[in-house]
Amino acid sequence: MHSAAQIIKWLTIAIAVVASCYLLFRVSGSGLQANQVTITATVERIEAVGRLVVLQAVLKEIVTTQIVKDNDKSWEYSKPKKAAFIFTFSIDFSYDLKSGPLKIDNDGSGNVTIFMPPVDISYNIKEFKIYDKQPGIWLGVEYPLTVSEENDLYKEAKDKCAEQAREFVATYKAQYENSAETTLKLITEAFGCKSVKLVFSDRKNEKLQ
Repeated sequence: MHSAAQIIKWLTIAIAVVASCYLLFRVSGSGLQANQVTITATVERIEAVGRLVVLQAVLKEIVTTQIVKDNDKSWEYSKPKKAAFIFTFSIDFSYDLKSGPLKIDNDGSGNVTIFMPPVDISYNIKEFKIYDKQPGIWLGVEYPLTVSEENDLYKEAKDKCAEQAREFVATYKAQYENSAETTLKLITEAFGCKSVKLVFSDRKNEKLQ
């Protein structure tokens, strides 16, 4: 479950980039009537945007992991070694409009359908720290975590954190798709398109950094 400190912030659709693209398309497309907008021109101008960043989320997760001695039954009656980690990371949602041939249908009257590439989802760990370490206790004797054990627990916590982040991503599909549609409508309307429909791919590219 995500912590109460979770922060969601919408990018304002790359205002500076969109504004510059808008001016560029307005000037270059001012001589085109809606029924003169060709598929080639549409593709070229949309691809000129490059990477379209549509949403960013910043999350803070608390993950607890522990070491249990599976091969020693006596540990069942003792206290295992534990560590709690706080992860702060961002999730960026974007579309690489130059990732491959962009497919666009144009009915010749300014009504355009854009078949979107897979969404790129990048998980970037901004900060992590151990805020609680608990030694193991066996027969009343404390055994502190070793450096190697801390590293193992960190890797386990990182995997758990990534799993929780993927669950979060699934709940925001509509938001990042709506943001992409709003942005591309702004861009395509600037050079004469009457209406724009986006068809989204079910595939996604994920990267954990």
